[in-house]
Amino acid sequence: MTMKLVLISHSSECKAGGEKCLVSLIKGLKDIHPEWQLYLVIPSNGNKTILDICGQYLSGYKTMSLRWWIIDKKPSLGQKLSFIYRIFRKTMVLFFWLRKIHPDYCMTNTIVIPYLAFASKMAHIPHCWFIHEIPRLSWYQYFVFGDSQTYKLIDKYSFKILVPSEYTRQYYIDRNISGNKIETISQSVEINNTGCSEYKRRHSCYTVMMVATFDDNKGQMALLQAINILVKRHLDIFCILAGSNTGNGIQETCDRYVIENGLSQYVEMLHFTEDTVSLYKKADVIVVCSRMETFGRTIAEAKIFGIPVIASRTGAIPEQITDGINGLLYEPGNITELADKIEKLSNPNERKAISENIQKEPKDKYSTISFATSFCNKVIKV
Repeated sequence: MTMKLVLISHSSECKAGGEKCLVSLIKGLKDIHPEWQLYLVIPSNGNKTILDICGQYLSGYKTMSLRWWIIDKKPSLGQKLSFIYRIFRKTMVLFFWLRKIHPDYCMTNTIVIPYLAFASKMAHIPHCWFIHEIPRLSWYQYFVFGDSQTYKLIDKYSFKILVPSEYTRQYYIDRNISGNKIETISQSVEINNTGCSEYKRRHSCYTVMMVATFDDNKGQMALLQAINILVKRHLDIFCILAGSNTGNGIQETCDRYVIENGLSQYVEMLHFTEDTVSLYKKADVIVVCSRMETFGRTIAEAKIFGIPVIASRTGAIPEQITDGINGLLYEPGNITELADKIEKLSNPNERKAISENIQKEPKDKYSTISFATSFCNKVIKV
């Protein structure tokens, strides 16, 4: 049976987990249902876009500006009125586009834009919301119409809501979104080994790495503070911080800390690279210091390589890591405990035991086919 699906993304680039998840879904759906027609709406900005990666799988696409309905501070009445007008305009554009396509289902791949949900309602098309984020906890941002009203709208304008973890599911149930609409789905995590270039270590010793965008939520400074402690303990250690600079000053703050504490020979910062495979192959341990994670994509990637992870005990992370079994957990903000956990895994035998436990986990846990099949079963019922 041929299906038509319209998907919308808040970003056209493919660096963050939500966008990578969307790409995996598109690829997986075409793998198992090549006859289906998939359409995509994305912002027009960006360098290497989702279209460059998976445009071949699409039957059509639309680019348009998609302003988020979250902002950095509580909105004024004028901002609310301005956004109501914007919602009306964008919704009508999408409504007429949907009437041309006649899709069977629509899906919004983020909580930060509402336009397709409203257009789907007008066109009487079932709409699914895939919520990857908890903006208030991750970014300290505000919904233009307030949390309570926004959650009511999300509940009203969707027949199904997908989330990547039980933590996220419970969070939104506690905010009065209908529990019978919310389904947890295991995301796909793709690691492409093709064309992997060799990364040269500055020196061969115990190496820990963080792969994350430089922002307040990811906690690069916490890792640097722990490295400073371990250097003072005379542990032979090297740290790699790999991630894109979003221009918020976090990377510059980290640079200053490294210089001021004499850590230049122990720390290297790398700009974002798509060739993270060669980095993972050089890391003994992956460290995740996030204040909040609704899934933990880096943890899943590390597991695929069998690399032990040390992560903060927060959000959905404990759903992926059982402390002392397939990784180590520490209390967020406890830098000394983080340093102790990093030092513990400097012992190769400790790392080997965790790696062996990781290898016992299901091999297809993060596969694209499993993800797409689960999506079809939970949303489209085919």
